[in-house]
Amino acid sequence: MKKKEKNFKFSDKKENLHLIIDIGWHLIVSSLAFIIIYIFFKSWKLALLAFFSGTLIDIDHLVDYFLVYKINFRLEKFFKGYQFLESRRVYVFLHGWEWIIIILLVGFLAGFMPAAIAIALGIFGHLVVDQTLGFRHEPLFYFLTYRIIKKFKLDVLDKNFKKKWKPI
Repeated sequence: MKKKEKNFKFSDKKENLHLIIDIGWHLIVSSLAFIIIYIFFKSWKLALLAFFSGTLIDIDHLVDYFLVYKINFRLEKFFKGYQFLESRRVYVFLHGWEWIIIILLVGFLAGFMPAAIAIALGIFGHLVVDQTLGFRHEPLFYFLTYRIIKKFKLDVLDKNFKKKWKPI
């Protein structure tokens, strides 16, 4: 028996612009990370590492999507975040303040601090945008350990999600 697919929409039409604004800010902040790293290290490779670590971190949204929809990829559903609504879970494993400390520690111990700093700065910029401009989640949302403790449950991590989204 085939599971009936649910569809959702934003309850506030202004939220439809959120994705475009979010991507724009990620590009701006990642570009700033690029510039900062280039100024300090005079390395295009490290600067690009900072830029891409700040933008490609969102690849973890694909994991959440494929856990729900398997290989049935629909771009519109992916960009609107339906995977979180249907599963009622938010994993986004790369979105965690803890990664910055881990990356810097590993970089220090392994002797590749410039690369670790570039990656950490890119992630830091991305998380600052998500934490301040993102969907208004709980204050600890972007700590992976917090999401683990809360069992990744959307209704616990974002108490306002039912106001923002509704089934259609």
